[in-house]
Amino acid sequence: MREVDILSYLPDFYRDFRESQKIAEIQEKFLKEAIVEAQEVFKELFILLAQNFGLEKFEKMLGISTYLGKSVEERRFEILAKLNGLSNYSFEKVFLLLVSLCGKENVEMKYNEKEFHLIIKLKLRAKEKEEIARRVLYEILPCNIFIEIEIEFNSHFVLEEFKHIELEKYTYLELREKVLKE
Repeated sequence: MREVDILSYLPDFYRDFRESQKIAEIQEKFLKEAIVEAQEVFKELFILLAQNFGLEKFEKMLGISTYLGKSVEERRFEILAKLNGLSNYSFEKVFLLLVSLCGKENVEMKYNEKEFHLIIKLKLRAKEKEEIARRVLYEILPCNIFIEIEIEFNSHFVLEEFKHIELEKYTYLELREKVLKE
């Protein structure tokens, strides 16, 4: 944040008055608050920096329904996907879109050109992003492409590195669907 010194703008003889100093002190406080608010408003103009009303404005402009449970990152991703979806797509672009939402290590994508079948495998860590990814893909990909999104749940190979005593505190469902290691 910028330092504000109102007294430096006053003539020398005026700076020595107690009243001038008190007025300058109060004005500096309000000016600092105004600068912070102006910076916050400026951030809301850009999708990658927006936090609140900027995202709401973009969602309203693009016709994206807002859900209370979505994080700021998910909302940004959906806005960017909608904007990027207005142009031509390529599978590299689709993959990069998914990577930006889920992370590179959490996405695998295969496309069968003969059958127009797109298979996307998401790691268990990205399970909560599945619905957003599905909505975005249905919006930007042509209708003749069959989209299949799978979640890679914990398998025997993931669980074999744990001892039985460590696993007994989990239910079968938790063993299948809970991220046990990061």
